[in-house]
Amino acid sequence: MSSDIYGIVDCNNFYVSCERVFDPTLRNRPTAVLSNNDGCVIARSNELKALGVPMGAPLFEWKDRFIENNVAVRSANFTLYQDMSERVFRSLHEFCQEIEIYSIDEAFLRLPTTSPHKLLSKSTEMKQTIYRWTGIPISIGLANTKTLAKLANKIAKKFIDNDGVYQIDDITDYRHIKYLEHLDIDDIWGIGGRIARRLKIFDIADIPSLLQADRHLLRQEYGVMLERTWLELHSIRCYPINPHRSSKKGILCSRTFKKAYTEYNQVAQAVARFTDSASRSLRAQGSVTSRIWVFLTTDRFTPEGRYSNSHLIKLQTPTDYTPILTKNALEGLKIIFRPGHKYKRAGVFLENFYNKGEYQQNIFTTSNPQEDIKQTILMKSFDKLNSIWGKGTVKFANQMVFLNPIKEQALRSPRYTTRWEEIPVIGN
Repeated sequence: MSSDIYGIVDCNNFYVSCERVFDPTLRNRPTAVLSNNDGCVIARSNELKALGVPMGAPLFEWKDRFIENNVAVRSANFTLYQDMSERVFRSLHEFCQEIEIYSIDEAFLRLPTTSPHKLLSKSTEMKQTIYRWTGIPISIGLANTKTLAKLANKIAKKFIDNDGVYQIDDITDYRHIKYLEHLDIDDIWGIGGRIARRLKIFDIADIPSLLQADRHLLRQEYGVMLERTWLELHSIRCYPINPHRSSKKGILCSRTFKKAYTEYNQVAQAVARFTDSASRSLRAQGSVTSRIWVFLTTDRFTPEGRYSNSHLIKLQTPTDYTPILTKNALEGLKIIFRPGHKYKRAGVFLENFYNKGEYQQNIFTTSNPQEDIKQTILMKSFDKLNSIWGKGTVKFANQMVFLNPIKEQALRSPRYTTRWEEIPVIGN
């Protein structure tokens, strides 16, 4: 038996919960959070789910239904959500030091083994404390593996008699089976709809039948990943807790424009913004890049015919310096931009990373250590100001060529926790 227990903390309806922390009128009211351009629903409250509104529902198709049911609608406020996420995870460190951040609203924990009663009591205390300190409701799943912990979290969320905390010890125990019978097989971490449909070929249509399936047959027909899922369901660990997140191998930043752009300056402003955003992510993980892809495409239904193209820029010296990356990205854009088209999407993709300061120098280029130091100091100050005062507080001039916004967020709530001018005010 392992000397520790894995847990997963999952923030309930996270984007909606963040909105409700600062706007109590949203509590118990159907609430939707929309995508960047206010086009589709990307987060739903339980009350909205009960109305049958699916994830990804186009706003224009549901607008009348929303009005009839007094649905509150908010534009995505990712600055607020990211800050609230960091507050939740910082609070978790009061209870556990080994935390693997899995997504903006989920984290795996490694907890010491203790009696089931004490473990559930400690987890309930954690849940209550996180809510008291941040206002965000969470659910906690506990088990011997990550896959079982995710499944336990599903049970904690779906069945209210568990009070948001559930532990799976032996999955074959009748106490768990009564819940598993009400879950779908694609509720298991790592099994999507496509695999679930293929499993039906072998009469594996629910969780109990998967538990009884032949492990070697699963590997033969579906590969090692499904075999690992089977092992994890049987309390055999295949995925350890990793508190240190691995660096990304590539960084993509791209958006669909609210309106089609026809002028080079319009698209150039967008590409400059995307390069700035990608370079910030690059610096955050301590990497430099030597390859930049820039791409753009028109609407597929334009009378002029669809145009799509990309260009690769190879840098002689890897860098994380935004002005250099932006200059090269815009040079690539000039090569692929064609007048007379209505461009609907553009983006940049950074790849071929090195750890900063650990790459081979090019013998055909001269190094200027003092200039490198100046660039590093400038970027640190740049990132710090935007971190404190909010993204976009400090920006480069080439991001301001065309003043129309790339994304429309007419219903965005204030960035309560990162902007002084948007801090909540009580009374007059």
